[in-house]
Amino acid sequence: MCYSAHIRVSVYGRQLNTRLAAAHAAAGDHLLEERSRPLEGHAKLDARLEAEVNLLHAHVCQALADPKRILILYALADEPHYVSELADILDTPQPTVSRHLKVLRAQSLVTAERSGSSVRYSLSDHRVIEALDLLRGVLMGALAQQAQLAQVFAVVSSPVNP
Repeated sequence: MCYSAHIRVSVYGRQLNTRLAAAHAAAGDHLLEERSRPLEGHAKLDARLEAEVNLLHAHVCQALADPKRILILYALADEPHYVSELADILDTPQPTVSRHLKVLRAQSLVTAERSGSSVRYSLSDHRVIEALDLLRGVLMGALAQQAQLAQVFAVVSSPVNP
């Protein structure tokens, strides 16, 4: 899905650009340049940011599109595992786990180390677990907010006792 080439400039947008730049700088990545300045409440989407987001979507988001693949990453967070071990941990047939690992390996999220006829898998970068944990935190916050709204609605819509 492609978003509009123009985005509304907000405090959040400026903070996001600052956070992205800080994250890249902390990782030793100096590929990001200063983003274009907003013009009258709107800014043209930076071409480099758009390219990075497209790469992110193509390489990471699609690899994370299946919940089993996310569970595989969590299973590999503590230690490397063989396919058979992952199949047991996830209670999933080994061919299914192998297909998921192929996708994760193709996107460089896991690495494979052959030992004889077996292959042992490990995370390529543990920051993916940190990113997943952040996303889970965002989800928990949104669910908590929805629960609060549901409680308020229940109180407001409940009949008054005479």
